[in-house]
Amino acid sequence: MTRVLVFMMFLLLPVVAQAQERMLVIGDSILAWNRLNGNSIPQILDRMPQYQVTSRAFPGAAFSHSGNLRSMLQREIRAQLPRGQWDVILLNGGANDLARECDCTRCATTLDRMVSADGARGEVPAFLDRLRSRAQRVVWMDYYPGSVRGGPFAACTDELAEYQTRLSRAAGRRPWVTFVAAGDVYDPRDLSLYSRDLVHPTPRGGARIAGLIARALAR
Repeated sequence: MTRVLVFMMFLLLPVVAQAQERMLVIGDSILAWNRLNGNSIPQILDRMPQYQVTSRAFPGAAFSHSGNLRSMLQREIRAQLPRGQWDVILLNGGANDLARECDCTRCATTLDRMVSADGARGEVPAFLDRLRSRAQRVVWMDYYPGSVRGGPFAACTDELAEYQTRLSRAAGRRPWVTFVAAGDVYDPRDLSLYSRDLVHPTPRGGARIAGLIARALAR
């Protein structure tokens, strides 16, 4: 009986391996945070049996530098895309662009460049269109809201809310894009979800977001 079970396991192993989806993650520090302790959002997803995850997300990355010196010194998110095909590409970005280019005030020009009000045009929609030929599914992970204690991005609340609205419309125009709002699993009053800097997720917060992404992909 034992030999039969072992034989069946060997038969099933290739099936399990083939069932794994190859996921690429690109973006900023929200997706790279907790990497040193093995609890970044991509690492949590990689521990799930259905995904094999490669992450290129980089702290401080902006979506595009657009000639801005501070942004040029950081890694551009679009440049994180390697060659090759993927089952899933998960990405985020844009908060650093708003913070650096317009200090989250008078950001109409930056917002319009990144994504138009109707979600049809802009640098982000153009990149989503480019990703259509690189992955079967694309997941845009939106930012969660700031905590009740504020934080470095507190001044960006209105701009990020408008950015979220526009990106939701952009995803709605593109059936291959799944829009995931991390705020759906974040309570701004629950400080255990926020790191000490009040910007990045704790492992607990990252686990919530990873679970949200996995549920969205399972639909």
